[in-house]
Amino acid sequence: MAVALAVGVGLTAACSGTPAVDAEGSLVRDSAGIEIVESTSPEWSAPRSVEVEPVLRIGREEEGPYQFAVVGRALFLQDGGIAIAEGRAQEVRIFGAEGSHEQTLGRRGEGPGEFTGLSWVLEHSDDSIAAYDWSLRRTTVFHRPSGGSRNVVHQLEGNYAVFGRTRDGPFLLYSPGGGYRPDLPPGLQWVFSDIVAVDPADGSSRVIGQLPQREQLVEPDGNTGRVIPGRYAIQAVAEDGFYWATPDRYEIDFFDVDGVKRRVIRRPVEPPPVRQDEIDAYIEAELERVRRFEGEDAIPRYRRSLEEASYGESAPLFAVAFVDRDQRLWVSGPAWPDFQGPPSSWSVFSESGVWLGDVATPPGLLLFDSRGDEVLGVWRDDFGVPYVQVHRIR
Repeated sequence: MAVALAVGVGLTAACSGTPAVDAEGSLVRDSAGIEIVESTSPEWSAPRSVEVEPVLRIGREEEGPYQFAVVGRALFLQDGGIAIAEGRAQEVRIFGAEGSHEQTLGRRGEGPGEFTGLSWVLEHSDDSIAAYDWSLRRTTVFHRPSGGSRNVVHQLEGNYAVFGRTRDGPFLLYSPGGGYRPDLPPGLQWVFSDIVAVDPADGSSRVIGQLPQREQLVEPDGNTGRVIPGRYAIQAVAEDGFYWATPDRYEIDFFDVDGVKRRVIRRPVEPPPVRQDEIDAYIEAELERVRRFEGEDAIPRYRRSLEEASYGESAPLFAVAFVDRDQRLWVSGPAWPDFQGPPSSWSVFSESGVWLGDVATPPGLLLFDSRGDEVLGVWRDDFGVPYVQVHRIR
């Protein structure tokens, strides 16, 4: 189902207009004040890859700040260090450029400076770190030199998640939604979410638009069913706005902090069809996971459920995205048909929306951030122990 990404009454990006820039492999047009960047070939002369061996590894099996169980987020800091959100301990851990532990911020609890659902961390300023708690619906800002903190309670009704903050601007939130939608007509459709800008000073908020967030099969009674492979919007925040796209087409929209569409990034790539052999392989992989955790007796029930599930006709084009320290947009390849590991390839776009090229990643490495010729990600060993690692791009 094709959906045009829009905010408010809907700004459409038509392909009319006179080309403003005609670079090698890219064409830039202007249509009603919206810049349209179409790339047919990459700017880099050859694809690039991430080296298998890390130049820095943070993690140990013994207890302490170097032991990780759930790494929800990691990012490079302005001073060269690394911030890591540890989900099991509900802590934000700061490490120096050489990997030494420098500071732990927060802990489990519901009091000031504490978390029960730590899900996001970002650099609030040169000396502050902000961390979002989806359960308590608040952002905590830590002053690193003093270790002090203040809570920004989000004045919102419903389930919302932070997906970033613009430079000196608001936190940006969207709603992952729920599974019961009696307000929607039956059928397969994209469910929209409010995009909310929250003031980091007092928590006041304003809705800056509505965008399609996920595709769901709405039943006549209002319950929603999962479609496999799932198609969810990607989002990423830059210094002066945010990116949003649904994976049914290779069209990524860029909006400013007021929710006004400013740029459209396009590539002539069509979604691949979902083949029966891929569905069969997916079912067997899911059943193997059931067998490992629940035993053989659970297989018939799960097999029937998986075989009767709703499967889409086309696979998603991408799965996740982020904006790195250099304001480049990284868009991963699809997770289908292999849902067992992180994406193995990423497309990188310049700040102006030009497709620079593709980067291949080692098996099992999930990227979170990048700067220069380095990437930051999490990798798990054969026992499932996570390590935060820095790799070079070759």
